[in-house]
Amino acid sequence: MPSHVVTIIHPDGSEQTANVHSDIALAEMQKLVNGYIEVLALADGRVMVVNEDGLLLKLPVNAKATELFGASRRGAEQRKAGEKWVDCVVGTVVVCAGELLA
Repeated sequence: MPSHVVTIIHPDGSEQTANVHSDIALAEMQKLVNGYIEVLALADGRVMVVNEDGLLLKLPVNAKATELFGASRRGAEQRKAGEKWVDCVVGTVVVCAGELLA
């Protein structure tokens, strides 16, 4: 079975990578993002898994993930800041090949 790289990006900008050889279970993804998951498609075929309730929970902005998603799609999650809307991704995210999601 081929190996795939999974990248975990934390709000502080730190990253962890791991090679996985099988599908990733829903429970594992939920643990990594600390809640229910939402899957965002990236233009290169990978996916970004985020906490579905991250904005409601006021999780910290993840600038590195926001840049990755914004550069990929020019449209991340939206959060109101004063009178203008700011595109942002919040919380810890997982970036992986879409086929790894079980």
